[in-house]
Formats: sequence, C-alpha cells, structure tokens
Amino acid sequence: MFYDRVESTNDLAKAMALEGAENGTVIIAEEQTSGRGRMGRKWLSPPSSNLLFSLLLRPDLYTEKVFTLTMLLALSTVEAVETQTEVNTMIKWPNDIYVQDRKLAGILTEFSVTGNRLNHVVLGIGINVNWNPEEATGSHMLYPATSLMREAGHTVSREFLLINILSAYETHYMDVSKNGPARVQELWNKKSMLTGRNVSVEISNNEVINGTAIGIDEKGALLVSDIKGQTHTILNGDVHIKNVT
Repeated sequence: MFYDRVESTNDLAKAMALEGAENGTVIIAEEQTSGRGRMGRKWLSPPSSNLLFSLLLRPDLYTEKVFTLTMLLALSTVEAVETQTEVNTMIKWPNDIYVQDRKLAGILTEFSVTGNRLNHVVLGIGINVNWNPEEATGSHMLYPATSLMREAGHTVSREFLLINILSAYETHYMDVSKNGPARVQELWNKKSMLTGRNVSVEISNNEVINGTAIGIDEKGALLVSDIKGQTHTILNGDVHIKNVT
C-alpha cells in the first residue's frame, strides 16, 4: 500500500495489523511526519527522496526469536544495495546499516505477543537514497550519515531497491522457515562491522559492558567477550565502537 504522507509507516502497519491485515502487507510512504527509530529517536527524511516502508508479518515464532526477522531485513538490505549500486555496506548490531563510519539505514522492529508467541511483527526501515543528510537544516544527528546517491555518485531507483529488498527477504525468510537460522546467522556475521572490534554496550538497566564483539548467535543476540574472558549474551542495547590508541 502506497501513501504520499503518513505520520509513521510502522504506526499505520500496527493499526492495520489489529484490523486483520494479511501477512506480508507492505506500507510505503513518500514522507513521514513522525518517523522514528529505536528509543523514540527521530528519523529525518525529506519528501520523495528516500525509501521508507514497513513490512507486516504474522510468523509462527516464539517471542525470543523475533530478532531473527530483523536480521533478515538487515541482510536483505545489504545484499540489495550492493547488487544495485556496488556500494559496500556493513551491519551494525542491532538494527543499522553503515557505509564505513556513516549511517545509511535504520530498522525499527515492533511486535505484539500473546504468552510467549508472536501475534504480529512490524519491521520498519528508512534508507537514505537520493539526498545528502549533511545538508539537512536544523538537524541534530547522533551519528554521521550518508546516502546511496552520495556513495554511488548518482541517483538510485527507489522502486528497484524496494523490489530487490523484498525479493531477498522472501528468499531468506523461506530458507529460515525450512532450514533454521544458521545460514542467515553466518551471512549476517560476515557483514557485521562489530566483529573483532572493541565495543562498549549500554544495556537497559544502565549497566555498561566493555569487551570485544564476537558476533551474533542464532537468535540475534550480540556476543561480547570482556577482559576476563567471560562471554556476555546481549539481547538489547546501544553499541559504541571504541577506538584503540
């Protein structure tokens, strides 16, 4: 479903889920007036420049495996971008796509549960395609940002990018449904920008874990080895890469 202007594709997808929208429903918008990322952070995007969409899924999964779906979208986006533009992209756990040290895209995963099973999952993504984020006025970006146009040196078809992402997602989704997440986990880890790097992870109860990122497990949790050699399994948190001097 296509819209010129909405507050948030994720909010619209969640409302549609409650009204019985089908598994696989895609909501696309040219503009979001209240786009957001994790932790309520604003997602800035001018009209008719970027790719903004949400995917509604009704998977037969336990709640603890919901991040597998985010893994699939991140991996599918990386593959689609590289196929279409040859821009080398990497995944920053838990939900961002980067080109070197600049953020290209972000994913927001929201879901509803009954007991320990998922009712529905909404995967929202914003990808900077045909604008230069550094030219945004009045913005206060937490991280340096980039776009496909800037990195590729030319405008990029948002329509083809959407088709390529959804096609890759369907392929990976079917593979995981039949064979489990091992293959996707392997591919995701190969594209991780954190593996082997010193990181600091802020988790929900204000605790900070410092150590070396090992990768992610099959559920999408980040594995970090601290100075004592203890491995921490982190399901949610904010990661900062530490520069070693």
